[in-house]
Amino acid sequence: DRRGLYAEYFALGDGGLADLDTANPDMVRIDREVYFPDAEAFSDLPFTLDNFAAVWTGFLVIPEHGDYWLFWGADNGGRVELDGETVLLQDGMVRYVEVSAVLTLATGLHPLRIEFAQEHNNVADWAKCAANFMWVPQGQTKPVPVPTEMLMVPEWMWSDNAPIITSLSKYEGEIGDEITINGQSLEEEE
Repeated sequence: DRRGLYAEYFALGDGGLADLDTANPDMVRIDREVYFPDAEAFSDLPFTLDNFAAVWTGFLVIPEHGDYWLFWGADNGGRVELDGETVLLQDGMVRYVEVSAVLTLATGLHPLRIEFAQEHNNVADWAKCAANFMWVPQGQTKPVPVPTEMLMVPEWMWSDNAPIITSLSKYEGEIGDEITINGQSLEEEE
């Protein structure tokens, strides 16, 4: 299954966002959608949510040529790049804000990169900590999360038999603890 986006999560220290291009992520996974409406949605990350960043990469899958109304909502900030161009930018770095654009897109795969940063800034609602990539489907008026069917992992991950981990029974523990790994193309224990 190639649906979803490749997600890299970074715990930020004093260096901040400038280090992301050269930094090693603290966690990677496949996210089925980019819809994290509050800090609770990020609660499975293995570090504090005060200062962190995420980068999602892959493709936006467009089923038919037409106009697509895309939304990016973030607290603190972030941007959406499509076909190598920034199409949605929320750089206020203060509170939750949604930005949108109507784009005419051809049928097929469009390279997608979404960047998000959360920074503790002493604003009363800093804990919202949200990152939402949404769209307005034809005939509707309100944005909803871009569905998994419209997201595809980067091409370098494509393989008919590569294992894909979709979840773990727990993300923290002690050496020797048992965990359950859920996913696809995992070899069964004999």
